[in-house]
Amino acid sequence: MLHLIIYFLVQSEAANISFAISDFSNARILLGTPSQELYLSLSFSDNLTTIYPKFAYNESSTFLIENQNNQTFFFQDYLYLDDFEEKILLSNLQYLEKNEEIQNDGILGLNINTSLFLSNIINSSIISQNTFSFYLNQDGTGELKIGDLSLLEDNTDIIYENYYSFKGIPSFDIGGMVLGTTVIISEFPAHLNPESEYIIGPQASVNKIFSSISSKFACSISDYQYLLCPCSEIDNYPDLSISLNYLSLTVDHRLLFSEITENDCKFLMTYYEDSAWALGRPVLVAYSTIFDPQNSQIGFLENQVFPEEEENSEEKPFINSDELIMMVYVIIGCIIIFLAARGIYLLSGWLSSRGQTESEEQAPLLEDYDAIEIAKFRASRNK
Repeated sequence: MLHLIIYFLVQSEAANISFAISDFSNARILLGTPSQELYLSLSFSDNLTTIYPKFAYNESSTFLIENQNNQTFFFQDYLYLDDFEEKILLSNLQYLEKNEEIQNDGILGLNINTSLFLSNIINSSIISQNTFSFYLNQDGTGELKIGDLSLLEDNTDIIYENYYSFKGIPSFDIGGMVLGTTVIISEFPAHLNPESEYIIGPQASVNKIFSSISSKFACSISDYQYLLCPCSEIDNYPDLSISLNYLSLTVDHRLLFSEITENDCKFLMTYYEDSAWALGRPVLVAYSTIFDPQNSQIGFLENQVFPEEEENSEEKPFINSDELIMMVYVIIGCIIIFLAARGIYLLSGWLSSRGQTESEEQAPLLEDYDAIEIAKFRASRNK
């Protein structure tokens, strides 16, 4: 059995609390009420390290970390936990007497120190909200992070800080770039330069990128250092999709260019030191959760949306509830007015017809009365 020392660390302003458990291959973390269980089964061999997270309620997921030539570990799949509360109970299946209940007001980390985690190790997982992030550092440590509660006034929920974390100069593979629906380049290596604050890759890659873009759009290569495109055409350009390992990052077309003259805009990728291309700071700052080149930290949220698009992308109801209630009242009012007018009209018609009938009934009586009076008048004259 490989001897491990695993530290569960909670960082807060008040104090740093930590305890170590050694010589075990299984650990359990209980979260929330009712608790959800995370089992970590750590088994090491020459070529494979497997971590098995498992929930209560028969939900499960598997993390597979493959050791390729003892250099790089790849992290796959997700771990979702919901209904977090303040208390987190840490326990070890073999050492239950060492259970600790702690206040979670900071970052809970699982640090694995072992010679198997070598240099050039990178977190290759897609990290999104409601997930654990498990990342491995070049100094030979791995860390499982739950979240950063520093933005909360009341520690009743978790805010997740999702990022790639590196010590030293981080290197990674860019799985490809797609401009709109056109694949402009396939996989190639890159790294973050802390001094220049750029992501840098090989020169051969930028040649292909520039050639592909300039052949499809009205752009020209200037001084073999950057790509110039007319600013008036920016709105017609598609978005750029970049694949960073398993992370898919979509760069809004408005961030692909920076204006250098009234008519010319520079594409975000440029040559760097005559041997590489560079993905510039505007994109990194706009899209990264953490951008700290001096400490070699950079991170991206999954499926990010450009801020203006995010506002416009929210589905707005065709009509709100207040307007709907008002419309119902207006319709009901119109119906009442219509019925009242109709009633008045019918009533007046009925009264008019009744008066006409009475006049017709009285007409013969008047005629008989006149005849009697005429007869009386004639009789008086004959006398």
